[in-house]
Amino acid sequence: MSNVKVTGLTELSKTLENISKEVEYLSKQKSIPFEDVITKSFMTENTPYNDFEEFLKGGGFSINSQEEYDSIDQSEFDSFVSSITKFSGLQEMIDFAGREYFKKRFEKICFKLFA
Repeated sequence: MSNVKVTGLTELSKTLENISKEVEYLSKQKSIPFEDVITKSFMTENTPYNDFEEFLKGGGFSINSQEEYDSIDQSEFDSFVSSITKFSGLQEMIDFAGREYFKKRFEKICFKLFA
């Protein structure tokens, strides 16, 4: 049986190195800016609103600080979320958006490999 020449291993190695660096970077993050996770794109795909501010107004909520967020009746907010989205509440919506955020970051890295 003869050997087959395989090409692209250098690119694969670089991509795996970039993935490793990305994982290391993300593992050091204590938090991710809210607007990086709950993007306009996410809102238009998953709610009838164009952005989070419009979403809040649609539900009759106003959040301009952490204190205002902490004072919101969570069950009322979750009811609003579940009434207009596929999510049972805000935390489920944020968790889903977070998974989408990480998925897109890794897709950008991997796309370079297969482009």
